[in-house]
Amino acid sequence: MLANAPFRRLWLAQAISVFGDYLAMFAVQALIVFRLHGSASQVSAVLLVSLLPAVAIGPFAGVLADRWDPRRTMIASDVSRAALLLLLALVPTHQESSALVELCAICFAIGCVSAFFVPAQGVMIPALVDRTELLAASAAMQQTWQWARIASPGVAAALIARFSEDACFVADAASFVISALLVAAISHKIPRVNTPRSSGERPTARILRDIRAGATCLFKSTELSSATLAMAAGTFATGCFSSLAGVYVRDVLHAGMPVYSMLGSLIAAGMLAGSLFVGAMARRAPREASREKMIASGMALIGLCIFMLAAFPSMFTALVGAAGIGLGASGALVTANAVLREHTPADLRGRVVSVCVAMMSAAQAAAILFAGNGAARIGVRGVFALAAAMLLAQPAYRYFRRGTTRSVPAACFQSPR
Repeated sequence: MLANAPFRRLWLAQAISVFGDYLAMFAVQALIVFRLHGSASQVSAVLLVSLLPAVAIGPFAGVLADRWDPRRTMIASDVSRAALLLLLALVPTHQESSALVELCAICFAIGCVSAFFVPAQGVMIPALVDRTELLAASAAMQQTWQWARIASPGVAAALIARFSEDACFVADAASFVISALLVAAISHKIPRVNTPRSSGERPTARILRDIRAGATCLFKSTELSSATLAMAAGTFATGCFSSLAGVYVRDVLHAGMPVYSMLGSLIAAGMLAGSLFVGAMARRAPREASREKMIASGMALIGLCIFMLAAFPSMFTALVGAAGIGLGASGALVTANAVLREHTPADLRGRVVSVCVAMMSAAQAAAILFAGNGAARIGVRGVFALAAAMLLAQPAYRYFRRGTTRSVPAACFQSPR
């Protein structure tokens, strides 16, 4: 995939900016848990406000992503996020209440800008690679993200110990500037979409019609809806784990930041191994049947690992479970993303991606709310057990309904092969 020069620039831009993102994400959670001594509810609140924009304005951003130049949209998003990260570095941490309010406000603003970046990237990737290479391209992007995720916890911990969390925020801002420069160097022509307009139709009505077209395309297709619902279930379960991981390390394992960073690196290592496996299978596996099985198998593995963390809390099970969560999540996520890009018509990519991202963000927001409130009532282990049970129910349902007739996709999904 890296022999493709435009895709290589996009890949490198994402590698750098994602590494900076993981530094900042680690720093935010470490700041709240270990410096401000925040509760699970406070950790959940900061994570929640960063997800709300994807749910609220994501579908509108998808409509605009189908109309705007995706390259310029990504550049503007990168530059805006760099400025916001510099503001995040200026948040005072000596007053807990005011620091949390400012963290929430800036994270919300970053989420608003990021809502435009994701659908623009969803439009650009299929335009840069051949349709038969979409699974390999998805695996390549996932591998890069996981290399960044493996390295970032150790680097972030070192920066925080040597300087402070602000060093991670400044590094993330610099990564967005570099990413914007690399995206600007992509000279590949991206086809523009001309959306038909009815005479006398108001802009608001036109935008709502376009959003409805993307949602209809997503939910009437067997392949698209199955992949999206699987990702939503996986996002909910892994969201319960990730939002309480720091509290689990502190209160259940009675450990500190080094163990927390080690779990993050092991999850990333598992996701890297999963994406390598999917990349190797990209050209050999039968198209539909194998991909459905890969998604279901990934969901089952995540559920088993989270249940292991809840039932048998120890340092060993935490390390093994973290690697298994990453392995299952990567296999399911890479495959589901490839299915979405393969079965979405070119003129609906931004809208379908944004609706899908809105669903993922809503699932993660629900997980954060559930985790924050549930941890106070049934404990962190109880939350993990319920999330694992919900996740294991999906592959079990698929197993018992095997052999049933699949519905035929609507005509709008019959994109050229």
